[in-house]
Amino acid sequence: MNMLELWPEIEWIQDNDLREKVTKVWEAALERSVLTAEDLNTIPFTLLCGPDLKVTFMDHKRSVVHIAKLPVRSAMNSIMRAADRYGCPDCRSYPCGCRQVA
Repeated sequence: MNMLELWPEIEWIQDNDLREKVTKVWEAALERSVLTAEDLNTIPFTLLCGPDLKVTFMDHKRSVVHIAKLPVRSAMNSIMRAADRYGCPDCRSYPCGCRQVA
């Protein structure tokens, strides 16, 4: 299985070097594990919730990544709104000379 099939969110990592390292760590972990990528998409993430829980290990991991990204997106939106109100995010002045500010 291709690592991006297991973890499509890896593509969210903008830094190429970090994205490659994350991919290699997961590849190494799977090489050393008795579990396969298919197993990670099948096994429950916990047995403590009983047999009716249908959330797999990877469903849980991917959900946590999605939840973690929400506050970052919200914070970045707030920063950009503030920059639009208070000046250029590059030079912190308004109006600025480094780019056109409408």
